[in-house]
Amino acid sequence: MGYEQPLVNSVTFTGDIGIIGASVVPINNHATGLFVKGGVKFYFSPDYTMDGMKRFNDFQGAYFNPQIIYSGFGFDYSGNSSSGYGDKRGVNNSFALMLQLGKQWILAKTISLELYGGMGYGWSSIYAPDYFSGYGSYDLNYLVPYKYSHLQVSNTIPFALDAGFKIGILLK
Repeated sequence: MGYEQPLVNSVTFTGDIGIIGASVVPINNHATGLFVKGGVKFYFSPDYTMDGMKRFNDFQGAYFNPQIIYSGFGFDYSGNSSSGYGDKRGVNNSFALMLQLGKQWILAKTISLELYGGMGYGWSSIYAPDYFSGYGSYDLNYLVPYKYSHLQVSNTIPFALDAGFKIGILLK
């Protein structure tokens, strides 16, 4: 679920919140948690109507969106301990600073369609007790590289990616 509020001409505040695990499709690792995204959209190359060259809508056009993301969830993994081998529960807390580019269209002054993609810095803290991969790697990000809000492969190379498609309804 997201919200976008105009601040000044060509600048809006945007925020998203998502529930991880609330799905009709089963998730492999039974992940449950939430993610939060927040940022400011700076619209450039605004779309204008041809009638008097007036701006069509504050929410329409190409934009640049620096964004802060938090994702926290629990997940299942197979672990090995003195009590035996079996499913264990781990916890992931991730942060990302993303720089996104996108394009948003307003249809019939009611519906918004948006395409976006971005990259940035990502960091994760993963707690997975009794996990032993056998490969000698201590970076647990390969257990859950997809953070449900962004993709981050490693803390060693803290590179994060994000892309998506959104459909929204304008309330005013």
